[in-house]
Amino acid sequence: GTARNAITVGATDKSDNVASFSSRGPVTWTNASGTQMSLVKPDVMAPGVNICGAHWDDSFAGEGDTTCNNDGDHIAISGTSMATPHVAGEAALILQLHHDWTPVEVKSAIRDGTKPLAYEDTNFFDVGHGRIDALQAVGMARPPVAQLAAMPVATGTVNIIGTATANGNFSKYTL
Repeated sequence: GTARNAITVGATDKSDNVASFSSRGPVTWTNASGTQMSLVKPDVMAPGVNICGAHWDDSFAGEGDTTCNNDGDHIAISGTSMATPHVAGEAALILQLHHDWTPVEVKSAIRDGTKPLAYEDTNFFDVGHGRIDALQAVGMARPPVAQLAAMPVATGTVNIIGTATANGNFSKYTL
């Protein structure tokens, strides 16, 4: 999950605790000039623990809880692969309501319309913008878009480079 334009997703449980198997950030690398760079990834978190899904044949044999729907055709499984469809569904809802929004505006709405996650030993760089909140994201006006360049890993003063754009009444951006 390091692609800059992709919406990368980590997983939480029902209580919004970050799952032990979840992706955590930040993404760091060393650029060509030897500077260590960083991006906040994953972008958002979504439910990914004990998600009830279709159980085909003997898939996930011996794993999960086959009683999630009491019919033998469903199984509760966990993973970021179970969290990601929640975000794809949220993107579909946003596009259904706002069919003219660009991909970057949809991503901004998903990231800006989150519930912040704050617990001990967890910060923005670990879990991104927070746990998705589809109702909040779909109810947003067209979001301003801020695209920051990758930043060097540093303490003290850091130059932040990027762009912020918006349609309509855009008066300020707080960083």
